[in-house]
Parts: sequence; C-alpha cells; structure tokens
Amino acid sequence: MTETDLRDVIASFPDERARALYQHGLDRQWNVDRALDWSALRLDRVPITARRGMACLYSDTLHAEKFGLELGARIAELAPAGWLRDFTLLQLRDEVRHVDFFGRVVGKLGEGDAISDELVCIRSELLTVTTHEELMLHALILECGARATFVGNAKRSLDMVGKGVRLPANESISTLMRAIVDYVGRDEARHIAMGMCCLRTSLQGPRVSELRSIERRLRVTATLFLRSLLHRSDTFARLGLSPDTIGTSVWQAIRSQLQRLDLDIGDPDSAPPSAST
Repeated sequence: MTETDLRDVIASFPDERARALYQHGLDRQWNVDRALDWSALRLDRVPITARRGMACLYSDTLHAEKFGLELGARIAELAPAGWLRDFTLLQLRDEVRHVDFFGRVVGKLGEGDAISDELVCIRSELLTVTTHEELMLHALILECGARATFVGNAKRSLDMVGKGVRLPANESISTLMRAIVDYVGRDEARHIAMGMCCLRTSLQGPRVSELRSIERRLRVTATLFLRSLLHRSDTFARLGLSPDTIGTSVWQAIRSQLQRLDLDIGDPDSAPPSAST
C-alpha cells in the first residue's frame, strides 16, 4: 500500500477514533522472530506435569487463533468494501502472527490434547452465520474470552514469579508470559476496540427483535467457550490457577463488552446451550 493509498483508507474512516485505532495497528506491528529469543526459551525444563498442562492450554489457544484467522477471512469476504473491510484485513495480519507465535510455543512444549468438542461445536455453529455483523459479534466474544484467559493467566504467572515463588525455568516462563502480555495481549485489546468501533456503527437503528435473536445465539457461543475452559479445570488446578476464577473473569469480560452494545447474555448456567431457546 502506497502512502497515498494509506491516506485515502484512513480518510474514509467514520471518525477520529477509528482512524486512530487503524493507525495504531499499523504502527505497532511486530515480528515473531524478534518478540523473544526462541533459542533461549527452555520450556523443556518446566516440570513435566506443568509442561503438559501448559501444552494443553496453549494447544487450545493455537486452535482458537487458527479459528480466529478463518473467522476473520469470512468477515472480510462478507463485509462491504471500505473502512470496515480494511479494519478486518489489518486484524488478519495480526492473527497470522498469533498462529505463528503459539505454534512455536506448542512446539517448545509438545502437543497437548486434541481440540475440545466445545471449540469444534462453535466452529460448526458459526458456519451457519451469513452476515458480517453477527460474525463480528461472535468474533468479539472469542477475542474477549481468549484475552481474559491467556493474558490473565500470564499476568498471574508473572505475579507468582514476582512474589518469589520458585519454579524451574522461571526465566523462560517469565520471558514467555511477558511476550504474551506485551505483544499478543496488546493486539487482542486493539481487536476488541476495533470490533466495538465497527459494531457501534453497524448496529445503529431500530432492530430490537433481530438483536434479541442474535443475543440468544451469542449466549450459545459464550457458553460453549466457557465450557471449553472448564473442560480444562484439572489442568488449571495443576498450574496453580483457579478454574472458577478464570471462568468468572472470562464471562464478565465477554458480558461487559456486549452490554456496551446494549446486548446482554445474562449469567452463565449449566443448561445445555441451544440457539433455538
């Protein structure tokens, strides 16, 4: 893209907030090779039980990032030409990096379990969605849930190390957690802000009955995502993390963002999710 093309793209955005987010995304691109010293990342020194737990969690994260890449490509295909599609294409560049990043992490840890049934179900459900607006809402749920999970876990791990908790491979763990917070977490925060910016514009107008129907489907996605985490309760516990705390923080992160769009998925429950109820 030439400087002239870039100026034209940014000038087409609906407000200063959107223009600033796009410019920030361009300015804060990063390189996976240089994000950390991969050759010095000795995750093989992490105790085997913890390493297997980390492998499971980051395998799930890798699957989710791959799904996010696929979902972003569908949004870009369905979105009208213009600033909204430009936002999505910039985000896709980030998602490619995230897949590379977590692919390397999993390579260092060893493969975890297969993708959870809940994540497979989310993918199947979203294949039936045919509008870019609703896909963006489901993508917002996944972005919020993923960020609350892996960035939250990274910060808790750094806090444990900072308090002097002695863990084998402390230095490597700290290096990885800081990279997740500083690079991937920053991207995800911007994606959420971009999504909110786009959706506030797209969802304007009297569409109450349509939004209530979408709201029910969003609850299904959020519930399945939460269950994919609770499926790993034993893994979280082995890593010294509270599954209940993680589940609560994830649901609150998702719900609070949707409420800013006048959508509400309510409180989590244990009832089988169904888009038709």
